[in-house]
Amino acid sequence: MEVAPLSVPVTFLGLLLFVVLLWPGFLYSSIQARVRPERQLTPLREVVGIVSVSLTADAIALLVFLLARVLLPGDTPVIGDMIKTPAQYASEHYRLLIAWGLGLLVFALLVAAVMAAPRLRRRLARTSHLGRMVKTRPHPSAMSAWWLAFTEYPPEVARCHLGAVLTDGSFYSGWLHSFSQAGGDGPDRELTLRAPIGYRAPGTDTVEVLDGVGMVVLSARQMSSLLVSYRAREPRPSPAAVSQSADPAEVVAP
Repeated sequence: MEVAPLSVPVTFLGLLLFVVLLWPGFLYSSIQARVRPERQLTPLREVVGIVSVSLTADAIALLVFLLARVLLPGDTPVIGDMIKTPAQYASEHYRLLIAWGLGLLVFALLVAAVMAAPRLRRRLARTSHLGRMVKTRPHPSAMSAWWLAFTEYPPEVARCHLGAVLTDGSFYSGWLHSFSQAGGDGPDRELTLRAPIGYRAPGTDTVEVLDGVGMVVLSARQMSSLLVSYRAREPRPSPAAVSQSADPAEVVAP
């Protein structure tokens, strides 16, 4: 028995439609690369992930279209006519098709962005029962020790302060600015600290603030240990308390 070959888009329109349908998955993958540890996935798993997210976002957009079709039958494309005479229907209603196509594409991209962005997912988890069912953090086995230690609290809730002991005995401290998103705990990683930068020379006990230094870059290869603490961000003051100031409370990481 002969097996039919796998069909692929051969026309420009088919290729364009293929790319557009997978666009939500690309957006999801791009956002994930910025907010989660970088994992080395096989090409098959990466493709399956992009396709799965795209199908989910496109399916939700399709459900929205079907709901609009029921509520607004005169302002939505007629599916039956599109299937029977696609060329004729497209030529006669191209403006309606373009408007709905762009609208559904933007909606599918927004769905993918919500699925990928941790801040939006946390907000969704606080406001809906469906959001509580969505995991906001990946499994610890997929994260590096840096990612686990530096993201214990959301950045809008608390700031992360680091103290780094280097292999030569020196010490640096400062506010965490950025760190490598690599998923593994290898030596070829760097992090940056923001001012005020504290420094203690090897063999001394005094930590001095480096004046005029706004940022310092440290390599994991040169560090022997890291001290991590959190300081809660000050809430926005009310008009009655603008003249009052208070030190932010210390947050102790568990």
